[in-house]
Amino acid sequence: EHLVQSFLFVPMKDKEAYLTCLLDELGVGRGRRAGSTADGAAPSAAAPASGEMRSVLVFVRTCDGARRTCFLLRNLGLSACHLSGKMDQPKRIQALNQFKGGQRQGLVA
Repeated sequence: EHLVQSFLFVPMKDKEAYLTCLLDELGVGRGRRAGSTADGAAPSAAAPASGEMRSVLVFVRTCDGARRTCFLLRNLGLSACHLSGKMDQPKRIQALNQFKGGQRQGLVA
């Protein structure tokens, strides 16, 4: 498996647009989502042999940012979950297992 990592510093007001464009460029969820906004900071994605990304991990600054970004990714049609310090341990483990097991395309932390 290949891992493609990116780290971008972008103006706060442009983060949603940058993340949306990056996901489109990488092909994450292609054919399964439509829309034009999301919020996030540093995506990294695992690439399958076909060249289309199958999953994305987005790191954000705050717990509320993780929740909001997850909500926006879901509005784009990606199956996403989030991790934050405000969650209890069983919910964190459940989110990680869903992402690792391929049941979720996106994980926001």
